[in-house]
Amino acid sequence: MTELRVRKDVRKLSHQERDNIVGAFKHIMELPPDDENSYFTIAGYHGLPEPQYCYHGVVLFPTWHRAYLRRLEEALRTAPGCEDLALPYWDEASNETKEGGIPRLFTDKTYTFQDGSSIPNPLRSYTLQKGIVDVGDSKNGKDTKPEGYQTVRYPYSGLVSDRFADRTKIHNSALNEKAPDEVSKILNDNVIRWLHLQKFQNYEEKWISSGEKDNYVNCLESPNYTVFSNTTSAERYNEQNRGKPTVAPVVPIEQPHNAVHLAVGGFDVPGDKNHNVYAFANGDMGENDTAAFDPLFFFHHCFIDYIFWRWQDRHDKKENFEIIKGYPGTQLIKRGKAIANFTMDYPLAPFKTCDRVTGQERDTTSKDMVDILKLGYTYTEPGLFLTNLTAPAQRFLDAPKLKISGISRAKISGSFIVSIWAKTGEGMPDQLLQTKAVLSRWNVEKCGNCQSHLEVKSIVHLTDFDHEEALYTEFYAKVHTREKPEGERQIGVLPYRFTLSVSFHITPSSIMSAATINTIPSELLAKIFICLRDDSKNGQESIAQSRLVSRRFRDVASTFLITEVSVCLNSESFARFEAICAHPLFSQGVQKVNVLLSYYEAELAHDKQLYMAEAESRLLRHWETMERSSHYKKRYNMTTELFQWLGKIAWGKSSDVRQLITGEPLETAPTPIQKLFLKTAIRQSGWCGSFRTDGSSRHDGTFDISTTPPLEMLGEFCSQLGEKGVRPKQLRISLKPPPNIRHMAMSLVQQENMRLLVSDATSLIFRFDFFARPHNLRENPRDEMLALCSVTKPFFSAPKLEFLDIYFMEYPGHRSSPTVSLGDILSLDMTWPRLDTLWLQYQPMNIDELKALTTKHRETVRELKLPQPWLLQGSVHDALKTIRGFENLEDVAITFPKGSDFRGTGTLDFKWPQDDIKRYLLKETDIFPIQDELMYDG
Repeated sequence: MTELRVRKDVRKLSHQERDNIVGAFKHIMELPPDDENSYFTIAGYHGLPEPQYCYHGVVLFPTWHRAYLRRLEEALRTAPGCEDLALPYWDEASNETKEGGIPRLFTDKTYTFQDGSSIPNPLRSYTLQKGIVDVGDSKNGKDTKPEGYQTVRYPYSGLVSDRFADRTKIHNSALNEKAPDEVSKILNDNVIRWLHLQKFQNYEEKWISSGEKDNYVNCLESPNYTVFSNTTSAERYNEQNRGKPTVAPVVPIEQPHNAVHLAVGGFDVPGDKNHNVYAFANGDMGENDTAAFDPLFFFHHCFIDYIFWRWQDRHDKKENFEIIKGYPGTQLIKRGKAIANFTMDYPLAPFKTCDRVTGQERDTTSKDMVDILKLGYTYTEPGLFLTNLTAPAQRFLDAPKLKISGISRAKISGSFIVSIWAKTGEGMPDQLLQTKAVLSRWNVEKCGNCQSHLEVKSIVHLTDFDHEEALYTEFYAKVHTREKPEGERQIGVLPYRFTLSVSFHITPSSIMSAATINTIPSELLAKIFICLRDDSKNGQESIAQSRLVSRRFRDVASTFLITEVSVCLNSESFARFEAICAHPLFSQGVQKVNVLLSYYEAELAHDKQLYMAEAESRLLRHWETMERSSHYKKRYNMTTELFQWLGKIAWGKSSDVRQLITGEPLETAPTPIQKLFLKTAIRQSGWCGSFRTDGSSRHDGTFDISTTPPLEMLGEFCSQLGEKGVRPKQLRISLKPPPNIRHMAMSLVQQENMRLLVSDATSLIFRFDFFARPHNLRENPRDEMLALCSVTKPFFSAPKLEFLDIYFMEYPGHRSSPTVSLGDILSLDMTWPRLDTLWLQYQPMNIDELKALTTKHRETVRELKLPQPWLLQGSVHDALKTIRGFENLEDVAITFPKGSDFRGTGTLDFKWPQDDIKRYLLKETDIFPIQDELMYDG
């Protein structure tokens, strides 16, 4: 077996080995640019000039670059006396790098050989032997560089096209006035900050140092090659495990790789204000198109390959590993369509390999790049066990996770950085949680591989936060671009989206759970509470279940958390509720708000006769259920006498209900237990008009309104909430129709207040249980349905809407057709710029309405559900082709549509190809899933 060549730490080379490396680079840099072994030719494989071969953001990233380094080594070994040369690596995790940054071998202007002769240092910069032209704009493009151009690093600018030449000249001239060592120090300080000295504030409020060096450790924990190899696959893995607080997000090898590119190529560490900022720094390493023309590129990638090999060794994958088929990052996508699957046999163009079996030359594949020993090289021992790499301590292993999405490379010119921050207290600087470097191109439209992974996502494991801390912390992100190095919170019209995953229980801390009212000094108790929910318990209930009505909570109760509050909706109680909502500390503690509207508060009753008709109908159903079910009857400890008495009321043989509710004297006064049961039965039978909020786990005023009759009061209730300044983030209305839906119609004033109510809402759910309507009332005359639409239209007018769910259960009734369409239910003339999730269940619509909805939200919607849509006009073919217009769908489901020709049964002698339809709509295939045209004429 041929002796293995050993790739060493460049700082550990002997003088002769350094001479060989420098001489070999000088040799290939002086070859004619059209020579296959010339530096110009090989560097050009990575970006410009076209064609562009390199792979980033996909599973071929490590293997393609391994083949790339092998090709460079072959060229270097053509230099005289360098037949056994092995490319060394720059150890980016070493103490020497932490103290001094980039080795002087790459920054000194000249190099002196052992014999005393000196030459301009070829590892410092490369002079283009031919000009390169930007793909998009040959004259003004940022990548256009003429023959004779010398590559630069931070803090210099390499933009020399006509558009930028004058500014670059001024920028670089100012730097040239400094001593060379001073400029090198600026570069090295930036590299050190990126790798070792990014500043973070820990849970003890102490500033600590961290950096991308830690990610060289973290990436070794990646469970498989697919997620280790690239950012796209890692993002999906982290998304799948976002709900598992003890599973740390994986770090792909591509992440620290990107950061070093940007550190050398021209980006400062976000948030570090203790150093000079060079806003116009545009080094070649910072952009994919020109990165490989900087000689440091190959020594950086040699270290990346070394980490790749260490991952293989750690996971016993030195002889083989697999690519997860169909996983994000495993396909070549152009214009939203998958045109190829990356496998271990996919060719790594333009590299060639001599087949060991046939002896013939063929395309190199990832399978050829697995075992470096078979490739004839290995790495030296000093870094073998990564003794310089130790993971930072974490405060919490069971920690919340934060997802950042909505950042598109298509809208950003060049590489950029995403920084994630947490808001802190007044007077304190915000806390930098993480930086994510994104190595890109000036023009991604011309890069086929770039189209495979345009969206940038990130999952941050908030190991410095417990779940409760994270729940009450405001997070935000900035994107730092060449043009805006200070960072922006929004690029284009789409804001960045945040999703916080916490395992947070409604129960307060263990100390608070154990505390009772009796344990609190009475003086303090008197200041905190005006009254308690239940005095009969003699103060034994826990604080968590106390009713808060104090106006001085902020001043005297800062150490206590109250998790639940109930408010009866009358003028006095609502005013108190409004005041409570204004308390900052109240908002930090309350997990649940119960808003109760009882008919017995006559102040809010509108139509008692209509209300009573519905009440009797519901009570009858309640009584009939008791008659059929002994278990249901036993639930209320129902005696025979009590059951008979209730039956008389239910069947209209007693006026006690009307008299009791209107306050009139009863002819035969019911016993106290009968009075109590009557109210209980009415409430628990689901018709008394209880507006109740559940699961309000944030302090942002989240509501989840589940309503039952009297529905004619819904408009007034929502109107009052909006008028009084309630602005929930989430709102859910679930209702069953009354006998006459017309009474639900909202006035123009109420509609306007409804719009105010939802003005800050990000999640809206409207569920209309048409199935619960009695069969003899299942007709849906248009004027009744338009009354319902007077509620839905303003309800879904929220400009910040991210999640929209509208569900007309079993609408329309059996053997009837819809009398309204989607345009009546939603305001299709408006756009929701943040809309991410769209569920339209049992919705009537025509093809033009579907097209309008798709066109306006094609870039934002990522999840779409259309269970049994009713196509009033158009065809299934039209509908599927229209839905395919959504450009960024990640999940989609559409079940068999209804249509007037088969009366909404949803059944034909036809198997609905659900899986094929999903693949077609997600653009995983171009094969149309339905061959026979199915027309619906309405």
